[in-house]
Formats: sequence, C-alpha cells, structure tokens
Amino acid sequence: MMTGILWLWFALRITLANMLHIATVSFFAFLHAFKGFIFVMGGLGCIIMYYHIDKHFTASDNYTIPFFGGFG
Repeated sequence: MMTGILWLWFALRITLANMLHIATVSFFAFLHAFKGFIFVMGGLGCIIMYYHIDKHFTASDNYTIPFFGGFG
C-alpha cells in the first residue's frame, strides 16, 4: 500500500513539473517567435511618446526611457 502511495506522489510531482516546463517553454517560444514584432512595437511606442511630450526626453513627467529600459 505504501509503495503505491509513493509512486502516486512521484507521478503527481513529475506530471506537475512537466506541465510547468511546457507552459514556460511555450511562453518563451512565443516571445521568441514575435521578437521582431515586439521590438518594432516598442520602437513605435518610443516615437509616439517622443512626439506626445513635445520632443522632451528630459521632461520631469517622461517615464518612457525608464519604462523601456526596465525591459532591457
């Protein structure tokens, strides 16, 4: 009886580990597949913010550079 419980616990843990692994790898594969799109959208976001705040990257209310720098 105890051996069956141990095997069930092992099977549960390895199943959970495999599910988490697949979810994580799939997420990173998705990001890698769209890295060009994400880069272009980030660049467009910088351009939009640049013109939105009247071309003042050093404005006190400009958080564009820290925001995108935080992703870098």
